[in-house]
Amino acid sequence: MSSFVFYSFSVIVCSGVFMLLYHLCVSRKAGYTFCRRYLMAAMLLSVVIPTLNVPLYHKYVKVEPTPQMVYKPIESLPLPESSAPVQTTGNAITAVSNAEPAAASADATPEPVLNRNNSLKIPGFIKWRLAVFGVYLIGVLISLGLILRSIIYISGIRNRSVITAKQGYTLAENADVKSPFSFLNTIFMGRGYSDSVRSQILSHETSHVQHHHSSEKLIMSVIRSVFWFNPFIWMAEKSLEEVQEWQADNDALSSDSYDVDDYRDTVIRMLLGMSPLTTTGMGTSFTRKRLLRMNQKESTGHTPAVTIMSVAVALAL
Repeated sequence: MSSFVFYSFSVIVCSGVFMLLYHLCVSRKAGYTFCRRYLMAAMLLSVVIPTLNVPLYHKYVKVEPTPQMVYKPIESLPLPESSAPVQTTGNAITAVSNAEPAAASADATPEPVLNRNNSLKIPGFIKWRLAVFGVYLIGVLISLGLILRSIIYISGIRNRSVITAKQGYTLAENADVKSPFSFLNTIFMGRGYSDSVRSQILSHETSHVQHHHSSEKLIMSVIRSVFWFNPFIWMAEKSLEEVQEWQADNDALSSDSYDVDDYRDTVIRMLLGMSPLTTTGMGTSFTRKRLLRMNQKESTGHTPAVTIMSVAVALAL
């Protein structure tokens, strides 16, 4: 239990350092693809780095043998007079006394004992550890269950939709879809859109499919579920969603001659209905930042410097 607590604390420290570097040096200075890869790699490294055992350098002093150093074989050493059993290790002899039991290790957990009523008596700190682990396990199961429920819900929508195979993706049209979204290589959308709005939606969601955004979301969600107590992983998940939406908007506005104001109107109308994979609504600061971001170009000038800095921080951790 103590080792897991120390590991969890190390994961929090690593993820916090990576997120600090992201907000100070990576966000708004590197390209969208680099930001996505940084966030994914940072959270994976935060989980892996605490498990690494890097040996440190130790200075060894070479001792030259002297005439006073006399080595005798184990057979030539006198045995102790005690009748206690003797254990031999290399050229050393250790007498083990049967009268005095070996001292218990400091980290050893005492075994539960029986009280007068022959019922199991568990020490108090063991109960505390079991309670903490139970709360952690419940949080993991609830979070993973919500992910599984969303996947089952999306699969049900797909089974009831009209499926059309397109170049590079599959289109699933269903009247129950209030807000268009994509999952893996499938784009889900409702019916009754005008040709211009439909084209804008497909351009945006096609970018999500091409960049495998839903796969990144799924992996990040699993990491967040296992480490649900880590606030920095929640921040990374939110930042990843922001970058994905910025990239999809940028691709849609760059590849097609859409008017920015018309595209904004389409985004606002689509956000009025929430998709199963969206966690942000119209009242959040992210939506306002997203609408303002449409007039800004992607920044890629600082990518080499940010790459070197990121590698240096990872090696330091």
